[in-house]
Amino acid sequence: EPDRFGPFLVDPAAPNVVHLDGEIDVLADLHFQRALLSYPGVEILVLDSPGGNLRASLNIAAEARQRPFSTIIPLGAECYSACSLVFFAGVQRAVVGSLGVHQPGPGDGPAPEDGADLGGAGLQFDLLVIADIVEQLLSFDVPAEVITAMLRTPPEHMYLFTSDEVA
Repeated sequence: EPDRFGPFLVDPAAPNVVHLDGEIDVLADLHFQRALLSYPGVEILVLDSPGGNLRASLNIAAEARQRPFSTIIPLGAECYSACSLVFFAGVQRAVVGSLGVHQPGPGDGPAPEDGADLGGAGLQFDLLVIADIVEQLLSFDVPAEVITAMLRTPPEHMYLFTSDEVA
């Protein structure tokens, strides 16, 4: 029986592998920290997630890169949207399943206080979020073509990488 930490699972029989299984919620980075404290020998991050909270994903990705972890999307699994940021953090990366990216959506930046209408300031928040993403992806040596595919794909669509592109 695997130990569950939010969307993360660790099988005590394989304590060097942590599985991201499900949506990345606002507390996922804290759950990830709890998993790593309980299993300090983790070396591999197996991903199967539709994505989720952008900030939590950026934090998980930074931690995964610092360790450093390998990331894997196994056969039958998908790693979309914010999950892709975690995937790209891997020092060694393998895709057998499906990898997809798109632009951050309007809700991915900092929330306005008290529901205030940000007007033009909302665009500034979105650009700051994009700057954070690009900076992190560049630090992970992600090819420019990947970043371009992400930025050209509207938030309501998903760019799925072909096996040739993955290779």
